[in-house]
Amino acid sequence: MKLVKPKAILFDWDNTLVSTWPIIHKALNETFKEMGKEVWSFEETKEKVSHSARDNFPKIFGEKSEEAIVIYRKHYRTFSETSEYDTLEGVLELLNYLREQGIYLAVVSNKLGEILRPEVERIGLHEYFIKVVGSFDALRDKPFPDPAFLALEGSNIHPGDHVWFIGDTFADIECAHNAGFKAVLIGEYNSKLMPREPHLVINNHKELLDLIKSCENN
Repeated sequence: MKLVKPKAILFDWDNTLVSTWPIIHKALNETFKEMGKEVWSFEETKEKVSHSARDNFPKIFGEKSEEAIVIYRKHYRTFSETSEYDTLEGVLELLNYLREQGIYLAVVSNKLGEILRPEVERIGLHEYFIKVVGSFDALRDKPFPDPAFLALEGSNIHPGDHVWFIGDTFADIECAHNAGFKAVLIGEYNSKLMPREPHLVINNHKELLDLIKSCENN
């Protein structure tokens, strides 16, 4: 049975559209050093970073979490402003097609909104998205549905299978389920990291583009 073409697609940002793991890892480890904690390996960073700093840092730094967030933001901004970003292969072709089809597009990230939006603009992808929602923009961050609902606000598009949420982490898949959207994982599914299964699993953006092209019109 063919899928129905989505009316809206919400994308995670980091490592769903743009490769940012190296910057996240460097900024996090600089924060650990300043806070007197052991640094993480690159693999540990990829395994443990899915929630926002607002939700994750209190577990790591306890009562010093707010101080740690300020330090992390400082380092992330420094690395972000001096680094070259690569959009993942096939992203531009995908976004151009989706825009041509009139599909509502937005970004929903757990990166702080005031860092996220300049980053999206600096890379030149801001023109594709109606909204760019980051951490602290909504009452709660992913995996709660609040930022996803905020991304659709004013669009007259309501939750359902016609809204796809595409991401690479537990928080994205949980957010999609919690919001009543179609949860689409880009990458490898790991049941230990994602208790709730995604509705769709795709390997890359070329595969996603082909899938959407094969969908039936609403």
